[in-house]
Amino acid sequence: MKTNQSYLFGILMLFSFSSLFLTSCDKETESEFDLPFTLSSVNVPAMGAPYDVNKVFVSEVLTTGIEAKLNEYGASLNDIESAKLKDLRVEIVAPTGRTFDALIFLESYVKADGLTDEKIAFTEGSLDGKTNITFSSQFANFAEHIKKDVFSLIIQGFIDEPVPTATTLKVDFIVTVKVKTKK
Repeated sequence: MKTNQSYLFGILMLFSFSSLFLTSCDKETESEFDLPFTLSSVNVPAMGAPYDVNKVFVSEVLTTGIEAKLNEYGASLNDIESAKLKDLRVEIVAPTGRTFDALIFLESYVKADGLTDEKIAFTEGSLDGKTNITFSSQFANFAEHIKKDVFSLIIQGFIDEPVPTATTLKVDFIVTVKVKTKK
């Protein structure tokens, strides 16, 4: 009987120490934060034929400042799990009265040195009469592009009629970054 009690006591002690050890270890936590970018005056030149090729409307180099933002969360570049599009909106600022009627569709990509271009968003439906567009997300994970700190946002598409004068656009681009850290 005494041996069974000693054996049971030993198992309970082992379990207690194991539980104490496991609860004292660092736990992984997930955090999310947004990286917003606003490009207030992107100039798009006048465009004409040919109409059967992709035309680039926006090609902007963006600096993320990602490491400073990661420091706020006690994270590093290696802790980034994902970077996905939260919101992409384009609005015509000038000339007044201009609409997106000449466009058939638009799509957006991110581009960074040493990485393949990643399609992140596209337009759906008719763009006729619209002065601002909200893109639909492609749900792509472009964490590797964000880790580079400098990447390009490309917006391209098809026109089916000439755009006789230059256009100024405002672009709002928000990326949600998810990190996993130990605490």
